[in-house]
Amino acid sequence: MQISKTRKIVTLAMLTAICYLLALLIRISIIPSADFLDFSPSDVPVAIAAFLFGPLASVLVAVAEAFLEGITFSTTGLIGAVMNAVSTASYAAVAGLVYQKQKNIRGAITGLIVGTLLMTGMMLLWNYWLTPIYRGIPRDAVASMLPTVFLPFNLIKGGINSVLTFLVYKPVSRFVKQSHQTV
Repeated sequence: MQISKTRKIVTLAMLTAICYLLALLIRISIIPSADFLDFSPSDVPVAIAAFLFGPLASVLVAVAEAFLEGITFSTTGLIGAVMNAVSTASYAAVAGLVYQKQKNIRGAITGLIVGTLLMTGMMLLWNYWLTPIYRGIPRDAVASMLPTVFLPFNLIKGGINSVLTFLVYKPVSRFVKQSHQTV
């Protein structure tokens, strides 16, 4: 089934809006020593975009949501918005890329695991270089936080988002495909 460009754009816009609302409404601090790191399930719609439409679509949704969040309610400014986009895009795009190659449960699980691991590695590097700039924390202190704060946070974040994505993708996929067949 070929999905029209207009329907694809509308679906991606809706997924972006859902991301934004999830980021606005659900924020959970899971590492008490780093109150600036909040978990939100907002990566789930981005991963769904990756599974439905491919890696590029997920990057577009991730960047759009990070921009909207950055200009409205984010407390981490431009650097935080960029880091959010990099984190989410690296997670979802890789998951989508793996899933495109193997469109089955194994491909979805493998993609989500690889996406989580890549996102975690990327964010360790980005946090090492940028957290001292926008948080005013000495680089030595940030380096000591990498294994104790940033590593577990990103693994937990990726793990939860992966489980949620795995649970909701099929029903959402069926709904999107059915809605694109009607009218």
